[in-house]
Formats: sequence, C-alpha cells, structure tokens
Amino acid sequence: EWILAAKDQIDGNPAARKMHLEQLLKLHPADKRAHSQMGFYYRSMGDDATALRHFTESVKLDKNYAPAYNNIGYSNLTLGRYAESERAFKTYIKLIPKNPNPYDSYAELLMKTGEYDKSLEQYNRALVIDPAFINSYRGIGNNYAYKGDFTKARESYQRMFDKASDDGLRDLALQSAMNSYVTEGKIDKALEVNEQRRAIAQKAGDSVSLIGIST
Repeated sequence: EWILAAKDQIDGNPAARKMHLEQLLKLHPADKRAHSQMGFYYRSMGDDATALRHFTESVKLDKNYAPAYNNIGYSNLTLGRYAESERAFKTYIKLIPKNPNPYDSYAELLMKTGEYDKSLEQYNRALVIDPAFINSYRGIGNNYAYKGDFTKARESYQRMFDKASDDGLRDLALQSAMNSYVTEGKIDKALEVNEQRRAIAQKAGDSVSLIGIST
C-alpha cells in the first residue's frame, strides 16, 4: 500500500494515493510511519490541521520519532502557531543534534517571525555540521535580504550556487539573487542574472525551465 501510494504521488493521482494510505492505516493503525505518510498527504493538499493530527499521533506512538517533530513544527508554522512550532523544532534538535536539518528548520521559523540574527545563528550551526547543506546558504541569504544587506545576501546565494549539485539548485540560487536585485531596485542587474538562468537552461536543453524563466 505504501509503494502504491508513492506511485500515485509520482503519477499525480492524489485520490488514489489517499485511498492506499487509508488502507495502510487500516492494516497498521499503530504504526508511526503510516501516520506520518498520511500526514505528508494532508500537508501536500494544504490541510495542515489534519496533517498535524497524524504527525502528533506518530509521536504518541514513539516520543523519540524525530522526523515527526519536524513536520509538527512545519504544520504549526503554517497554521501560525509559532510557540508550538518552536517547541517541536527544539525537540527535533534535541533528538538528533548532529544532523543539520533540525537547525535549518528552526532557523526558518525564526526568520518567519522576524528574528533574523537568531535565525542566522541556527543556519550557521547547520553549516558547521554539514558545509554542503545547501538550503542553509539560501536561508542565510534571505535573512540578510530581509535585513536590507543585499550584498551579504548575494554572497550567500553565490556560495549556494557554487556548492549546488545540480542545475535545479543552481537556478534556485540565481532566482534568489535575481529577486534581491529586484527588491533593491537594480532591475538591470536582475535581468543579467535572469540571462544566466536562461543560458544554463539552454545548455542543458531544459525546455521546461526555459518556459518558466521570465523574458
């Protein structure tokens, strides 16, 4: 049932995916991973309230099940329940302190709530653990952009670009840099970055990305 649900997700068939996950839960109602899979489904459908119930059930079944706390944090973040989100992310950190992802997740909450310096501390902690944890470079850049320091923001986006393992991540770094130029009012510079994006997509023969790149 889990495999069939995964296939339906890839095939873009949410109704069939839900049906298989419901069957999975009928077969294994006390399985923390089954509840988490159902939580992922509801998050993907924009129903974080229902997703939260399933992620919470996962940790009721196993209080040390770290991945569920990450999702509890994000569902609460989406629902605007920042204190609950913070508690979940801090528990996530406590459970797997040598993994960069919990710090990155907590940093995202802090950025969302405007605590940019504290967010930067957490993103940097993630990178101390794993310098190749690419998303944290973007988070650092976004924090600096929110603080109005666009030069430092683009320095971090450039580090993300340099360490990116594929063109999709490189394009995300360039999008971030482009948006920072737009926010700063430097439209000519933004257009230059957009041309970099176009050149990479053309070289890769990526027609889908080319369609999505602004002209």
